[in-house]
Amino acid sequence: MRLMIKAAGPRTIVVGSTGCMYVANTTYYSTPWVVPWMHTQLGSAGSAAMGTAAGIAAQMRKGKMKDEPINVIAFCGDGGGVDMGLSAISATLQHEEYNLMIICYDNKSYANTDIQVSGSSPYGANSTFSPPGKVHRIMNKRWKKNTAPMLSVGHPGLRYVATACASYGLDFTNKIRRALTIGGPTFVHCIDPCPKGWDYDPKYSHELGMLAVETGLWAQI
Repeated sequence: MRLMIKAAGPRTIVVGSTGCMYVANTTYYSTPWVVPWMHTQLGSAGSAAMGTAAGIAAQMRKGKMKDEPINVIAFCGDGGGVDMGLSAISATLQHEEYNLMIICYDNKSYANTDIQVSGSSPYGANSTFSPPGKVHRIMNKRWKKNTAPMLSVGHPGLRYVATACASYGLDFTNKIRRALTIGGPTFVHCIDPCPKGWDYDPKYSHELGMLAVETGLWAQI
């Protein structure tokens, strides 16, 4: 999130759905954000982003705000973006007239509620709802969703889509800047190693992000 805001700059409004970052940001009834920030419901990151962008456009049209570029960013986890928030994101990406970016920070589980499987969890993931064992499924093997390519193919009005990893800082910031300056709705899908959910020492987060890319577990596009 720090890299995202550095790339976006001060003329930015951030909307965040319920999730890990929401809890981390509001533990003491305050927020560390240096830009305006607003909380929204778990499945409504897309709707909140579109409403914010539409409101800004209306105020500028009426002359109540200076007509200037203002970044609208909505962030969500894989639970709020890949699962229950996917329909709202899909609806938002159909509106080409609004300038906004949706960023999904993906740690491969519902980590905020003690590590449950999400639609982005890889095959064989160990979670509180899917512990490893000897029983194998005969049919309907579970595979993760390829969310970014799926959104790109299904939404012709989507102006820019990318996958990213904060371990590659320059690539990450370049993609954020590109998404914010191209105009129209954009989507960036990031892999975020999670010390709690993946059970490792936090000091290895950067290294694990790089390994995810280098081993092909996370494709950079």
